[in-house]
Amino acid sequence: GGRCRFTQIGVESPTTFTKPLTVESATVAKCSSPAAGVADAKFAVSVSINGRSVEPNKFAGVDVVFTEYDLSRVRVSHIEPPGGPTGVATAVTLVGSGFALYGEGQLQCKANGILVPGMLLDSTKVLCTVPSEAVSSVGSAPITISLNNGTAGTFSGDQVGFRVYPTPVLNSIVPNKGDSNGGTVVTVVGSGFTQMYPGNSARDYLYRTRLLKCSFGAQVQALEPAFHNDTHIVCTTTWGDESPNGLPVGIALNAQSLVTDNDVRFS
Repeated sequence: GGRCRFTQIGVESPTTFTKPLTVESATVAKCSSPAAGVADAKFAVSVSINGRSVEPNKFAGVDVVFTEYDLSRVRVSHIEPPGGPTGVATAVTLVGSGFALYGEGQLQCKANGILVPGMLLDSTKVLCTVPSEAVSSVGSAPITISLNNGTAGTFSGDQVGFRVYPTPVLNSIVPNKGDSNGGTVVTVVGSGFTQMYPGNSARDYLYRTRLLKCSFGAQVQALEPAFHNDTHIVCTTTWGDESPNGLPVGIALNAQSLVTDNDVRFS
């Protein structure tokens, strides 16, 4: 005879919904939500084990509140960055609308079928990490979001494709020596530098340029490369510590997943 009672709050004439309570253990009981069909409706929750008397609230004077939201408002428009190399975990920001946190562990991203926790930045942005096992092969890995712990039927109707590309290859850098204060124009030679947006249009070139990064040791150059194609990137060195062995040179096609080669160094 146990019951959950959901009493709507914030309205002049509150409605109470009563649902059967199932006790699973001394610390866990479950009941269905009110399903009132009203977006953003808030309910004060109370529990009666015997169906009559209401159990005391641990937080006296503070309601335990349940919110019902409109799933159709949870939208994903795009992700930043839009892709990453195969087999490498990548932190991404899902951009959209209707995002919210309704309890610890409830916000979940799903990347290529794998659930990972999300961090709410605001109602339009959620940060999560695409795990390496979700991007084991080249192609597109679908990403979406759930506000209810990834339960079936709670995912956004939108999903966006995370571009998975082969790891680019670095062969050399010319010149390979320069001022430790930075400012040397260099050309990084290799292959696979246009894989994020492989098209030949001006728009593809612009998108690639915005995401391309060169690094020298621990320093990542904030300036965009002056030129690039699939085998060459022209960028400007950062400052760096003098080193007899030189600093490792890296490139990122998505502004964050830096690829280095121990034989490609700048002194």
